Amino acid sequence: MSLLEIDRLSVGVLSDEVTTDLVHELTLSLDSGQTLCVVGESGSGKTVTVLSIIRLLEFVAPVRTTGAVRLDDVDLTSLNATQMRSFRGRRIGMVFQEALDSLNPAQRIGVQLGEAYWSADAASRRGDLRAQGQARALELLGEVGFSDPERVANLYPHQLSGGMQQRVMIAMALMSSPDLLLADEPTTALDVTTQAEILRLFRTVQQEHQMACVFITHDMGVAAEIADRIAVMYAGRLVEVGPAAEVLSSPRHRYTRALVECVPQVGR
Repeated sequence: MSLLEIDRLSVGVLSDEVTTDLVHELTLSLDSGQTLCVVGESGSGKTVTVLSIIRLLEFVAPVRTTGAVRLDDVDLTSLNATQMRSFRGRRIGMVFQEALDSLNPAQRIGVQLGEAYWSADAASRRGDLRAQGQARALELLGEVGFSDPERVANLYPHQLSGGMQQRVMIAMALMSSPDLLLADEPTTALDVTTQAEILRLFRTVQQEHQMACVFITHDMGVAAEIADRIAVMYAGRLVEVGPAAEVLSSPRHRYTRALVECVPQVGR
């Protein structure tokens, strides 16, 4: 059985008694240790799909969801708010596109990482969570590439570069050792060199922790770097899905072919 199974998921936003459909009958699956890249242009439904998995879209607008999203055979769409909260952070980690927008500008990095640990493991607050959280934060800051974790933990977000902020976001998502990591275009705002470093980091972290990863991108070049499987979305629908090598070398849908042809080729 797959770790994540999305079965005929449809998502619509309610406004003035009118429903605007954003995702139509989407079916996908993902095994532990695999990276699935969901590729498509802006407005194709990629981010809506990811936010529906972790059920954050309902905090933004009233939504109507049909179908199922199962994590280890638990249908996340059927959980109440309290039950769903226990899955966020603990079982499912999230890395957003703009790291600086997701970090608290008034708190030091170490404090924010500690909060992610406490909120994900509220049941263990009887113990010395502060010490545990600090130790875990320093461990992960080192793991995501900081040579001086203690110094970084004492900094504020604005004192870090964009690439460093994104490394912090990856560390925060890993604080509770989730089974599933969701990443919504986390390299879009970065320069090419930093983007390459973050992609290598994602691949390394995913393999070391044996997590499943859903990686959202509009760039087939990015998907070629890290994906085990690629799913292509267009206008809210899944138009093609398969092993990365197969989709990249022999795309079946004309939209997939157009995306592949957009990747710059050396010598052409």
